[in-house]
Amino acid sequence: MSGRLPLHRVLRAGVGVLVLAFGALLVWFQQQAREIEVAVVVTLLRPVLGESVSAGADAIVLRLSELHYWCLRITAECTTLVFIVPMLLFAVATLLFTRVPVRRWLAASALGLLLVVVVNLFRLGLIVVSTLSWDRVGYEWSHTVVGTLVALAGVVVAALATLRILNGRPLRSRLRRRDSGAVAS
Repeated sequence: MSGRLPLHRVLRAGVGVLVLAFGALLVWFQQQAREIEVAVVVTLLRPVLGESVSAGADAIVLRLSELHYWCLRITAECTTLVFIVPMLLFAVATLLFTRVPVRRWLAASALGLLLVVVVNLFRLGLIVVSTLSWDRVGYEWSHTVVGTLVALAGVVVAALATLRILNGRPLRSRLRRRDSGAVAS
């Protein structure tokens, strides 16, 4: 027996390295990522909220009244990257240390990442609408309490959806196969 790794393991490791490099690039260019996040939120909210919301680099500018503006800065602690990076690390660990088929891994990882991005965009939109509606009180509640609950619920849903896809068949079908004499995977 030679000490060489099978080609599929080498390829999986190569993909893992590329995913880690992508995560490192996101962190390195997090300022630009936050600016893109602001642009997306403002683009989605502008048809509904009109001129009361605009983008300013990594901040959402809110016009509360004629002379009253608020600037909601998307900080490194508030960005979607806080959720994306752990999801990428989990994806790489799953790819390297399990035998999950690559197509299933790709679908699970893509869905998990999409869900955390959508949830954080929703959270940011919620903060904007609450601040416009109730000024500082709306900001405080939507940013600290409601926004945190939305983010946590979103991460849990993303993790469960990712695990569900990675797992493959439902437990019931595996138990049926086992009970019929076939070996469950």
